Amino acid sequence: MATKKRRKQPQGTPNKKKNSKRLLYLLVPAILCLGLIAHALFSPRLEIPFVTAQSVLILDADSGRTLYEDNSDFPFSPASLTKLMTALLIFEDLESGELSLSDTYTVTPEDTEVVGSKYGLRPGQTVTAEQLLAGILLSSGCDCVEAMLHLMGETTESFVARMNGKAAGLGQTSLLTKTVTS
Repeated sequence: MATKKRRKQPQGTPNKKKNSKRLLYLLVPAILCLGLIAHALFSPRLEIPFVTAQSVLILDADSGRTLYEDNSDFPFSPASLTKLMTALLIFEDLESGELSLSDTYTVTPEDTEVVGSKYGLRPGQTVTAEQLLAGILLSSGCDCVEAMLHLMGETTESFVARMNGKAAGLGQTSLLTKTVTS
């Protein structure tokens, strides 16, 4: 039985077949990575059909890249954000001791005559700051916001100025508002 003798390559000469294989193992992943990077950078905008919202902004949470945008700079009234800013200032007053959750207030007719969503306060009803805060956060009660301002000794104008100052301090100049309820 004859065996084939392998020809030995002289020392220092490259094995073309091995080098080609190595090059292939390096090039394929590199080309795939470049393709993925190019796709991520140059892929067309995400198209979302049948959007009925007046304004939309969808961002990639990891990169901050805008995936879809339509009318996102339009200045809408920030209603719920206003309630959150109201709650933030209330929490700050609670933390500083200027307000306590157990503080009580007797609801006035003016508190119940506000425009907007209501919690259902009744004139003459005695409520705590905790109940008013719950009405603000859980039902966006404009009547609770109004009553809370009175409990805190604030006017609408002074509280709006505090809200806008806080929003600006947080870098949110687009949230500036003129009222405490919308």
